[in-house]
Amino acid sequence: MRIFVSGLTDQLENIEEKDLRDLFTPFGEVERVEMHRDDVTGKSKGYAFVVYRNSADAKRAIIEMNNFVVNGKKIKVEPIQAGMANMLQDNSNFDLDDDSGANYLQTSQSRALLMQKLQREGQEGGVPGVDLTGQQEAPQPVEQPQPVKAQTSLLPTNCILLTNMFVMDEVDLTKDPTFFVDLKEEIEEECNKYGEVLQVFIEANKEGNIWVKFREGRGASLAYQTLNNKFFSGRKILCSYVTESTFNSKLKG
Repeated sequence: MRIFVSGLTDQLENIEEKDLRDLFTPFGEVERVEMHRDDVTGKSKGYAFVVYRNSADAKRAIIEMNNFVVNGKKIKVEPIQAGMANMLQDNSNFDLDDDSGANYLQTSQSRALLMQKLQREGQEGGVPGVDLTGQQEAPQPVEQPQPVKAQTSLLPTNCILLTNMFVMDEVDLTKDPTFFVDLKEEIEEECNKYGEVLQVFIEANKEGNIWVKFREGRGASLAYQTLNNKFFSGRKILCSYVTESTFNSKLKG
């Protein structure tokens, strides 16, 4: 069975066939991945096809992967629809619109509308059960996070890195000796809402890094979708996937 994957634009425009195969293989045997690229730039036209050997696996992939967030970009996964071939011939680049089952030509107008929609969702979204903002209106970031020196992953993994969770210069262990212990317990409690947490490691550096390892990738993905770009104690959290090997090497270091 052949399924249609769209939304491969922006930060996903350089995604490789192997990346998509790795992303969809957990649901069953993938016979082939059909990428469609621009002849001049070599970048993705915004869509691809994934072919499964068994239709049951393809249907499960559609259910699990539709609206899944990959590297901060939501993708759309759906069965092949009648007339889709003609639509793809007429339009070279496709992006996704969450509120419609159809795919639209990636024009500047549609891109602007999509960005506005995502911005509204980011402002309206919250973390279930925990007030990470501490106020009704989104506060201004106290400090912009520094670049993270870690091997981040394009595809979802079972490990995430939360950046800008604290300002090291403001931590006074003489006055609050249990600061990091309390912070670790708070992060463990919050992240366990999305999936079983195996380890939490706080890196006492200027970037304010907290590394979280889940038992399964699904938990990491839910945490990423919920926590990325949210505010914690007046600071904007940045969340990224990291490889398990990077996580393990960080603990050993």
